[in-house]
Amino acid sequence: MKKVLLYFFLFCFCISSSQSIYDEWNDPNGKYSKGFNHKNYYSLVGDVKEVEIVSETNFNVDSTNKIISSKHKREFNHNGYLLKEYSAQQDDSLFLNKQNTFDNKDNLLLKSEYAIRWIWIKDSMVSTNEINSYQEKYTYNSENKLLTKYQKTNKQKAFYISERYSYKNGKLFKKENLNNHIDTNISSVAMCKGNGYYLNDFVTEYEYNKSGYLANTKTFIDTLQSVRYRDTLVTVHFRDTIIKNLKTSIPTIREDRKLDFSNFILEYEDQFQYDKQNRMISEKTINHYNSYHSEREIIYDYFGNKKQKTLRKPKNGFVSGNLNQYIIIKKDTLLHKTWYFNKKEGEKKLNTEYFYNLDGSFKKNSYSNNEISRVQFYNTRKHLIEERDLRNNTSRQINYKYDNNDNFIEKITLQNGSIKEKITRKISYY
Repeated sequence: MKKVLLYFFLFCFCISSSQSIYDEWNDPNGKYSKGFNHKNYYSLVGDVKEVEIVSETNFNVDSTNKIISSKHKREFNHNGYLLKEYSAQQDDSLFLNKQNTFDNKDNLLLKSEYAIRWIWIKDSMVSTNEINSYQEKYTYNSENKLLTKYQKTNKQKAFYISERYSYKNGKLFKKENLNNHIDTNISSVAMCKGNGYYLNDFVTEYEYNKSGYLANTKTFIDTLQSVRYRDTLVTVHFRDTIIKNLKTSIPTIREDRKLDFSNFILEYEDQFQYDKQNRMISEKTINHYNSYHSEREIIYDYFGNKKQKTLRKPKNGFVSGNLNQYIIIKKDTLLHKTWYFNKKEGEKKLNTEYFYNLDGSFKKNSYSNNEISRVQFYNTRKHLIEERDLRNNTSRQINYKYDNNDNFIEKITLQNGSIKEKITRKISYY
């Protein structure tokens, strides 16, 4: 039974969720390439040089309290970009997990990730002295826009091309996603081929309207060299053995200087429409090849600059979506926001309700079957300070201590009055 559960976990681990079509592709040199490497991602403010985080979680196992402790350390450059990230091992020594190299314009040049290799001995997983590695390197044009992304693991001898970008008039014109069949996972004994969304290589072309906003994308997919994971079981290497693999051959690596798109066909396209204020009001997907992407249209409505209504209209089935209702006092001060969710056309189901105070603190009510199920309170820093679950009559309180830069240095979570978790952060500044 344990092995069955483990195989299921590994299979789920291999399948990752897809990203939104309209997601920073207009600016590949923005959050897409380095947003997760910035101090803002970790909710840090000020000229942070280094932060060391120690977490202690209290678990109740067989009526016995056990504390599980973890430690992380992150180092940042002067502009707040992550240089190194460490995690503690069983002997409390720090292991380098991530390392980034930037140029003088904070363009990410080299990204490296490391993981200790584990093996399975009888019924236990034990670590080895071997280190698995994954690396990405990037090149940019004179306008600091991303041109190419190369990657490799310790299983490959040399870097191979992963993504390539082309521009016209300063805007992204084409993005090529290549060599998606190559195994890139290094974090466990499960080695998965593909990223869980495509095993195929694909190319996306971008068109813009007269105002310079993205109007249309067309995605062309390779039909010869590789197959979708939906057509086959994900390849999982376990104990150096392939459990299941229905693929008959592994495609060769596409080289940067030798790319052949003769077998690519148009699979689907996305069309975007905007109002006079250049706010997106419609996002429509049209399938040309198969139904892997369900054909649908998303319609947006606005209250001022705030997105008020999002309706999803699939080709077949009910219209569903989200509806935000706002109450505004003074000019731009939000007092009350209500979020509804439509299971089907004509139904309005209360989902979330917000009550804002003038100092920036607020209360959030969550609903189940149109009845309040959870109440949460946030302080002026938008940190959760109290949560009440009305379904099982439980509560937790969160207490913070802050330094002079408004970064919290201690966070204690109490579950029904007992300490559940304690996080301490030691922060140094430039």
